[in-house]
Amino acid sequence: METCLIYGTGGHALTVEELAIKEGYRLIAYFDDNVKVQQQYRDRMVLKYDSMFNHECPVIIAIGNNAARKRIAAIVAHRYCTLKDQSAIISKTVYIGKGTVVMPGSVIQADVQIGPHCILNIGSAVDHEVQIGAFVHVGPKVYIGGGAVIGEGANIGAGTIVMRNAVVPPWTDVPPNRVVI
Repeated sequence: METCLIYGTGGHALTVEELAIKEGYRLIAYFDDNVKVQQQYRDRMVLKYDSMFNHECPVIIAIGNNAARKRIAAIVAHRYCTLKDQSAIISKTVYIGKGTVVMPGSVIQADVQIGPHCILNIGSAVDHEVQIGAFVHVGPKVYIGGGAVIGEGANIGAGTIVMRNAVVPPWTDVPPNRVVI
């Protein structure tokens, strides 16, 4: 059984922990830079980030804020794990970048390119030939049409439909339940 570390102790970390365990990882500890002294979270120790702590063990950054994930990824010296729920349907021609999390019920079609440190939340659907930049959060029940381009750091709110060949600029925050043309 491979081990892993989780960076973050918020709500997203709860779901990432469950996914990691479900995917066969044994969780060692959490990193959280807001901790003053060593603490416990969900019966595991919480430490400030230390590049030498279990340096052979992969990390997953379990923080929902895209800009925060990018800042943290710039300082982490550990390698990353990528988590894909067993219920996700992922074409064999999909590329998924390191540190990305694909949550339950997601569908990712042929020739999709997903950058590092993304979140594809529950029930998201990504059609063929979509390009998703680094540090993107695709919210629950989002549909992204074929050929669309999602720029780095974009946050696509729950229930949004991104139409075929649409472009979402980098660091755009798309509110829930919108249609992007």
